[in-house]
Amino acid sequence: GGRKIPLRRLTIDGRWNQKGLDAAALLDLGTQGSLVFNASSPEPIHAGEPVQGTVAMDIRSFDFNTVAVFYPLPVPIEGKLNGIGQGSWSQGRNFVWRGEGEINHALMAWRTFRPLREELKGHFDKAVFRWNWSEDTFIANWDLRLQKGGMLKGELGFPLASSWPVKIIEDGPLTGNISGQIG
Repeated sequence: GGRKIPLRRLTIDGRWNQKGLDAAALLDLGTQGSLVFNASSPEPIHAGEPVQGTVAMDIRSFDFNTVAVFYPLPVPIEGKLNGIGQGSWSQGRNFVWRGEGEINHALMAWRTFRPLREELKGHFDKAVFRWNWSEDTFIANWDLRLQKGGMLKGELGFPLASSWPVKIIEDGPLTGNISGQIG
């Protein structure tokens, strides 16, 4: 009876020896999409984790309804995600993570619960977004193209530590802007 993930293939491969670290993972969900993740480090094997390295991610046709298996409420977005991300970490446990993505023919819904039970829906031809997480700031940019004409653009900067452990920087600035056109 319950909801299931349409897992076609899961592959995890890794090697850490005197030449360094190479690791890869593939999650293939068939028509629900795929995720590929790679990590590498030039460091020879030693006790503890590598103190420097790189990571890369590639998401293809990931259907947001797939995450509904893990989410008790209705998922507030429909559509398929394509995206890439690249990053690195260095001594001192600082890291950089950048990427971009696109969702085509999406539906986003915002619901309020008791007592109002209101719902706001937006149908988008295309939603493009980019992110950059470095120097203790996570910045996200988006450009949404509405199906019935119009657009919505914006940027949000959030003070989030780009080192381990990840935490909100309480005295850091929260920045943002948004602009749009309807119709």
